Amino acid sequence: ILRAAEVFRPDIFIAFKGTYIHASTLKSLSDRGIPLYNYFPDTSAFNHGKWLPRSLPEYDCVFYTKPFWYADTIKRIQLRAGFFLPHGYDPGLHRPVELDARDISDYGCDVSFIANHSRYKESLLKELISARPNLDLRIWGWGWVERCKSTELRGCIKGFPLLGESYARAIQASRINLAIMNGPITGASSGDMTTSRTYTIPALGGFMLHERNSEVLGLYKENEEIACFDSAEELAEKIDYY
Repeated sequence: ILRAAEVFRPDIFIAFKGTYIHASTLKSLSDRGIPLYNYFPDTSAFNHGKWLPRSLPEYDCVFYTKPFWYADTIKRIQLRAGFFLPHGYDPGLHRPVELDARDISDYGCDVSFIANHSRYKESLLKELISARPNLDLRIWGWGWVERCKSTELRGCIKGFPLLGESYARAIQASRINLAIMNGPITGASSGDMTTSRTYTIPALGGFMLHERNSEVLGLYKENEEIACFDSAEELAEKIDYY
């Protein structure tokens, strides 16, 4: 990073979470007069390794995507400044496209879930597939092959993550797109209520079935723009209905 800054001479430095950036690196950049900004998309500053709690105080401003994140963080470390900046979407990528036969073959399904693995997500999907064993469910994302312990879900897991254009096409090829949150995280007073999926699925014209919470209901009208659920039982019932 320092070698690149020496050559490139940036006007500003922006880190996307910056999990592995050392505080000393940021101090060196700051000494060169470079403003430092961090876009922090996750729920907790204390669940992604040992360097973040040391490096975050070095940024001139942290832009966070969870309304409760700043209050949680300043209880343990002192930040220079922070502003809430919700997730969004890229209109150049997240837009409806015409699907071809290969898209339908590769991504077509009744229900999809495209996200990294977490225990909470696995537990909810396990309950769903146990209640609806014949459901045409496909799961894509990091960590599912390595971490999923539920034999019930093995046949649903595609494993590899879908990024960019493949993500956009998979959302549109799926009849129902699930938006399941991460669940409780160490160092956070709340689980996340929205993610990038909350924005990208509707932007792509996909049908979104989202966990019900106050934040998402402040963005969309339930039963008009999105559908919601509170439990695995209600999730199964909503899938049956739609």
